[in-house]
Amino acid sequence: AGFVAAHGARDEFGVRGAGLRYLGKRLVRLVPLYWLFTALFIAVAWIAPSLIDHGGIDLRHALGSFAFWPVPRPGDGKMRPLLNPGWVLVYILWFHAWFALCMTRERRLGLSLCVTGLLALPLLSPLLPQSGAWSYFLSRHFAVLAVGVLLALAHRSVARRVTLPIAPAFVLVAALFAIAWATTRSEGDWPTIVCAIGIVVVASLARGFREGSSFARLWGALARASYSIYLSQAFTLAAFAVVADRSGVLVHVPFVVALPVLMACSLACGVMCHRFVEQPLHRALTSWGGRELHRSAATPRIALDAHVGRSSMNDALGRGAAPR
Repeated sequence: AGFVAAHGARDEFGVRGAGLRYLGKRLVRLVPLYWLFTALFIAVAWIAPSLIDHGGIDLRHALGSFAFWPVPRPGDGKMRPLLNPGWVLVYILWFHAWFALCMTRERRLGLSLCVTGLLALPLLSPLLPQSGAWSYFLSRHFAVLAVGVLLALAHRSVARRVTLPIAPAFVLVAALFAIAWATTRSEGDWPTIVCAIGIVVVASLARGFREGSSFARLWGALARASYSIYLSQAFTLAAFAVVADRSGVLVHVPFVVALPVLMACSLACGVMCHRFVEQPLHRALTSWGGRELHRSAATPRIALDAHVGRSSMNDALGRGAAPR
């Protein structure tokens, strides 16, 4: 998210009203669909509470989830919203608010303030309370967003000299994902953070797919639907688990076969959600809000983009415009 924001809005700093337009577009992009899935989670918890794997629904926790504010989860006390993927979105939304505020200054000063503020939070953590919401906002994740901003600043000059063929870049990104997945449980968050930074670097330097090819169109469709895929996957996995449990299908299907099928189902459900829910909702809100939202900076086109537009790390990788 830090890379995409700084890369796409680099020419908007100091422009009157640009910060509000930027934040408005991000709010319309992120909030309504997240609220919709959070409400769906509450409905599922009410209808089938056995499917919920923690302490159920608490009013204070639910309100915090809708407000993108960290509140201890009932049952285990973890600072997680009702919809578990939302823990990333809390950081991203507050980052966008800070970034929009920094956009009111000219570019050099604004980006300096942005990076300094993001780095100051984890650096000051030993001096500030370590409980409640403080513990959430003082984590290292804001520093990772600052690294994304810094990578965007270096991207233009580096990309003139270095480009990576798409096939090796794809293999390298897959390897970084595998390393992060294999080491996170045993070694904490640092492997994931380092691998995520590596993915952003590789993705931003990779060449694009051949324009007009079938693979490019498929990849573009997945990239555009990445946010819907990210939010809907938990429901897809839960539905698959219920069906598999009641039918006993997993008893006869090897895991190496079931996993690709499950991934394909998650992607297909996410694409349908994007087509029939996210897009109509976004069109309705932008139409209601007027044309002002459309005047914000265009989303950057880079060979392979990193999260809150392309993968759940966060988002899928691909060329195209998936606003963050």
